[in-house]
Amino acid sequence: MDQGIEFKGHVHLCTGCWIGIGAVILPGVRVGRNAVVAANAVVTKDVPDYAVVAGIPARVIKRLDGPSNSKPEMT
Repeated sequence: MDQGIEFKGHVHLCTGCWIGIGAVILPGVRVGRNAVVAANAVVTKDVPDYAVVAGIPARVIKRLDGPSNSKPEMT
């Protein structure tokens, strides 16, 4: 209690993101839309939309397919 509390901001989790078990997300970090944080990852920076991050510190290891802007073809 004598050490005090320092608040550095909220963690912002966007729609559709997945957080693996044991992952640590530091204060002030934004996890993008449909992003995936791997188990036991330590996220120190913002995660882009549609990215998979893993490791300590977490890094982008893969990009996921984003929303398609094209119309489905009619057959």
